[in-house]
Amino acid sequence: YISRKIFWSLVSSDGILQSTESGGSKSVKAEAAPVVVKSNEVAEAGESNSIIEKFSGLQFKYAMMLGVDVETLKNLSLFGFIDNWFGIRYRMGGTTKRGIDCSALTSSLLLAVYGFAVPRTARQQYKATQHIKKNELKEGDLVFFNTHGGVSHVGLYLDNNYFVHSSSSQGVTISSLDDNYYAKRFICGGRVVE
Repeated sequence: YISRKIFWSLVSSDGILQSTESGGSKSVKAEAAPVVVKSNEVAEAGESNSIIEKFSGLQFKYAMMLGVDVETLKNLSLFGFIDNWFGIRYRMGGTTKRGIDCSALTSSLLLAVYGFAVPRTARQQYKATQHIKKNELKEGDLVFFNTHGGVSHVGLYLDNNYFVHSSSSQGVTISSLDDNYYAKRFICGGRVVE
């Protein structure tokens, strides 16, 4: 087990757990919670070693935000990309750190992390993917929403029903598919197949 003191020294204090666009915007700071980290019984040299040394602060931060075990977060380039863009404001048509829209974020992320090139808009991305149900979502799948008529918003699925997206009210953030606003507007997932 890891103490909260050690955990919080590794986790950024400004990590946002969840955001919502329903009924205004709210950001929730990550709350202290017990985190279970397994440790090796005995290292090869006969010394006791903690697995904690193998995990980065980035993994701890996002494990806390997504409510998952730290050892399940293996894609450091994904969470590094998200961390680099987290909090950048939303801007319709934007593609830079001065402002980015939802589909520019997903297309940039898919190319940088997975090497997949997808079209620029949410509707084009919807048409270019294999449609899947919510219970079939895996890390890297797109999630599509009807926020302004038809396919009008897109994010990228992470884990545990959380996805990253560029929200018009929060900018680049992580939200839950279980949030009432997104649950009502969810269309389907989309998997890039090449």
